[in-house]
Amino acid sequence: MPSNPSHVVLQYALEWFTVSHHNYSASMYHVVHLHWIAPNPETCKINSDGGRKSKTCLIRACGLLRYSNGHWLKGFGRNLGISSILEAELWGIFWGLTLA
Repeated sequence: MPSNPSHVVLQYALEWFTVSHHNYSASMYHVVHLHWIAPNPETCKINSDGGRKSKTCLIRACGLLRYSNGHWLKGFGRNLGISSILEAELWGIFWGLTLA
């Protein structure tokens, strides 16, 4: 893992872009390995995500709270009805902060 923080941010931005901007006309997909980065010692980290099924427009938000050593503390998963992917992501943030 590179020690330069700006390089790390750029790497994750490129990974996010690769994962979230599929070229659906292409017959091949690229595998991008994402991984968890531990926070400072003696702290916790929230990871949350929202998702949407394209055909039914059903959204869901999930997330978890982990200690700095990676051990699971709490988690959540919510079915949220029909809406947009933006709303699913925002609910993921809301429930993640509520969990903390």
